[in-house]
Amino acid sequence: EDAIKWAENAGNIGHALVYQCLLTILKIYPNENLLEHVAKSITWFFSSDSKNLNYIGVIGLMELVKKDQKYAAMHQAKVIECLEDPDMTLKSKTLDLLVRMTNKKNVEAIVEKLMENLKLIPSESKVKKELVANIHHLVDKYSPNKTWFVRTMNKLFIAGGELVTSDISNKFIKVVSKKVDKAQFKDSTVKIYWNMLKK
Repeated sequence: EDAIKWAENAGNIGHALVYQCLLTILKIYPNENLLEHVAKSITWFFSSDSKNLNYIGVIGLMELVKKDQKYAAMHQAKVIECLEDPDMTLKSKTLDLLVRMTNKKNVEAIVEKLMENLKLIPSESKVKKELVANIHHLVDKYSPNKTWFVRTMNKLFIAGGELVTSDISNKFIKVVSKKVDKAQFKDSTVKIYWNMLKK
């Protein structure tokens, strides 16, 4: 806390030193007490009005989440706020961070946010291609049920367009075909595609 107060007065040099201290602490993990200090410092970076400091917060949280996933939840709202920023560098890093923060509990909320951003990113952007692959990975790994899986993959096919690879579509077809013998899944899937055809 004293270091953060000092950094506020010291400007960019102070911010850089605090950030390097955070990285050093993360190298000597698993000291739980020090990790708590890192988490507080990252909150300070996120609460700044400076986009540069928000960027440092995103990078720092990416490193912290690698050590312990529990710190992701306490910063999730702030991370999602960073997605609204027009700066493509900050947005790209924030999208990467959200992918790393995803688990079974938050997959639906995070994938929804990723999908919203997918629609806004220009097709020629490298970020969009990576985001299509990341969304597929999260849906495939953390899907809470098969109906959500099918609905979300359909949204990905529509929003991702030509960036959805044949590997992704082939994997999707295999998943669906394995489940067609289950009456409930079959009925809900038929309804989904019937509604899409009507549109």
